[in-house]
Amino acid sequence: MITVARFFEDPWWLDFAKRIIRLPLKAIYYSWLRLHPDYPWLTYGAIRWLKRHLHPSMVGFEWGSGRSTLFFAQRVHKLYTVEHDRQWYETVRQMIQQAQLQDKVELILIPPHKPAFDPAKPRTPWWAQSGYVPGKPQYAQYADAILQFPDAFFDFIVVDGRERVSCLLNAEPKLKPGGFLLLDNAERREYQPGILPYRTWRRLDFSNGLTISSIFLKPSQDAGAKTLF
Repeated sequence: MITVARFFEDPWWLDFAKRIIRLPLKAIYYSWLRLHPDYPWLTYGAIRWLKRHLHPSMVGFEWGSGRSTLFFAQRVHKLYTVEHDRQWYETVRQMIQQAQLQDKVELILIPPHKPAFDPAKPRTPWWAQSGYVPGKPQYAQYADAILQFPDAFFDFIVVDGRERVSCLLNAEPKLKPGGFLLLDNAERREYQPGILPYRTWRRLDFSNGLTISSIFLKPSQDAGAKTLF
């Protein structure tokens, strides 16, 4: 027999209720995405913010290629985008060609690799502070793709692919002061260790009731300087 106290302590029913509530929200969200094929799979609030703040002079980096690749490339000077799936890479490559964006996009394929994560490889200081051990070490080269670029090279960085904590820990020094980093599905518990480098930055959360797209604004080196944000 289930007592009243145990009913309210047992989380199974709460999880079930959340799933039921989310069903109509999912239907609305996916219907909206079908009506807007030129929009990335992000929350609407984040998309509106990006449309206001992306600039034709910007250079960006993206983990996870797709509809977002075209969205960003149409609005900025140059986009480097990394994909892990060979079949999807070919699909995105065709999408880029059809949109005539080849000159603005460098599409990089880095599938899972073995040998996997090498803890001795030089990375950012955030790794030591976080103590993070990758849960998917086969994506180490994928997450390390940004390390080939100079520090403060990108105006924005998008984390929306595999092994996101590793990507987040690698990204911070590659972002220009005054730039921004976007993390999709930022509410997920497993991504929280990667937010360590950005905990003192201004954070904008955009929710649709299903997920959160978070934008972290990197402080300018000049405290008195005006920024886009």
